[in-house]
Amino acid sequence: MPMGAPEPLLAVEIGELSELFSDWLAARQLLRAAGFPTGRTPSWRASNPVEFWTEVSWLLGSGILPDGREILLREACKLYPANPVFVNGLQTSPAEAGGLLPASADDANTTFSSLEIGNGTPPLVAATGTAQFSTTGPTAISDPSATAYSGVPLQEFLGGRHEDAVLALATAISSNGRLLVLSAGADSTVRRWDAVTGDAVGSPLRGHQSSVTSVAVTSLGDGRTLVVSGGADSTIRRWDAVTGDAVGTPLTGHLGWVWTVALVPWPPDRIVLVSGSTDNTVRLWDMISGRPVGNPMTVHAEVWAVTTVVLSERQLMVCGGDADGQIRFWRISLPERW
Repeated sequence: MPMGAPEPLLAVEIGELSELFSDWLAARQLLRAAGFPTGRTPSWRASNPVEFWTEVSWLLGSGILPDGREILLREACKLYPANPVFVNGLQTSPAEAGGLLPASADDANTTFSSLEIGNGTPPLVAATGTAQFSTTGPTAISDPSATAYSGVPLQEFLGGRHEDAVLALATAISSNGRLLVLSAGADSTVRRWDAVTGDAVGSPLRGHQSSVTSVAVTSLGDGRTLVVSGGADSTIRRWDAVTGDAVGTPLTGHLGWVWTVALVPWPPDRIVLVSGSTDNTVRLWDMISGRPVGNPMTVHAEVWAVTTVVLSERQLMVCGGDADGQIRFWRISLPERW
């Protein structure tokens, strides 16, 4: 049988996989059964399972595994043979639903965040450098020769704008099912935007006393979606993505700008928050309680980027990039109770 064109997952399939394969071990086993290339499995550095499976969708759409979407759904059906999403997915092509746009930019400082919408709506791409949303899709592009991945800007930012530069972006599906883009600005606010319409959602999240330089999103076991932001005021703050209310007290300890934050689920029900700062440290936090975990890790330059991945049930790998061009790795053993 000839192979078809590479296909990403539909949004409903991403949602179902995120529900049923929500931990790193189950997700990895499913991808392995589907023949996903060794070494190309996304790390569990996403802030929630939806972002992990969205990255898988992007890879499938880019052709990493021939007929990968069909094979993945077939393997999922073996475990859940009566699941209507997986069964229907084997009979439905997502070609008209668009796919994830590979992020690229001439400006090295431009940060992209993408979110697959599905249901016939092309994907949304947001970039810090343009304050603009764009969608792609064959039916929406005036140039008939343009493809679904052309990246032609089609829609201006409809909901308003920050009063100063946009410094960071994140995407999420909130606990009430809304597709959101979160933006952090030099105007000391975090703002929420509807990913489908571009409209502002609620009021700006205010609390930082200076520029908000980083933002990330995660899902909690109780169903809530939390936004985490770091700022030039040396604090990390948590917000309810739906209500916009502050959650708990600010996390303090850094002595410089909190330039970057990352989140990783920690089995069975914890979430590790990693932060990097211009005070030359990387710190770990218990996302739920807000307490620091262990001692700060000190480097010789400002930390501008962090990421993390779960290695095993007890070990975490943290990676930090600093202003001197160094990338540092820490293998961390977390206690059973913390």
